[in-house]
Amino acid sequence: MSDVIVDAEGNALVPREMLDALKARPGDLLRFSVLSTGAVIVRAKNRSITDLAAMLYREGQRAIPIEQMAP
Repeated sequence: MSDVIVDAEGNALVPREMLDALKARPGDLLRFSVLSTGAVIVRAKNRSITDLAAMLYREGQRAIPIEQMAP
């Protein structure tokens, strides 16, 4: 757990250990979601859809056109 002080302009500095845990790098977007309980979830939006490109590939398996995929 880390404590952060909010400055007069409403800015808060995210601690390095939190950025490391999120694998956040300069230029990454951090998305904050507030739950109904008041808890806050922080996610680093640092993955691209292209990172998933070969996720389903299996050696020897033929590709299926999008038109043949079930809705």
